[in-house]
Amino acid sequence: MNKKLENFIAFIRSSDKEMCDLEYLASPVEWIKPLLGGKAIEYFNVYFRNKAGDLVAEWDEKGIFDSAESYPIVWLSSEGSPHTVIAKDTDEFLSILPYGGEILLGVPVLIKKYKIKPKIVVDPEKKFSNENIRKAFDYQASFFIGHKELVKFILEDIGIKLNDSPVKTIKETLELFPDLDNWIEENL
Repeated sequence: MNKKLENFIAFIRSSDKEMCDLEYLASPVEWIKPLLGGKAIEYFNVYFRNKAGDLVAEWDEKGIFDSAESYPIVWLSSEGSPHTVIAKDTDEFLSILPYGGEILLGVPVLIKKYKIKPKIVVDPEKKFSNENIRKAFDYQASFFIGHKELVKFILEDIGIKLNDSPVKTIKETLELFPDLDNWIEENL
């Protein structure tokens, strides 16, 4: 685990306020084994889950990623699919996290669907317009009592600026990595 993620987890664990739609997992093994099997523990460092049981983890594939500083952050669906990369590293993840799960998962899922059926699926850039991104952020701020503290911690204590183009960033990130659903099918 890299230092920024370690500091972020310590911050989340020290607060009794809900800050976002993810919660820290003290014992991730009990969550990932039923989802992907025991071998998954070798490849994924799970730290968070949402209320639906989806997991957020670092993808730690030995030999591909240089260090904990460059592990991509992934979303592992409790429904079996889609599993997807959501950020190229911890910095990118933290810069998008305050927008919430709708952006973290909704954007990559829609991008994947749009790639397959562009005539049927709405363009992710249109669905997740700047106005809708702002609404997602505002919703998080109004729903989670500790959201303001979360944003302050990311900006001031960790020193990461909030991402002002999460759709573009996630789209670029998805192009950098293999399709996680396919990778899991082939390797687990």
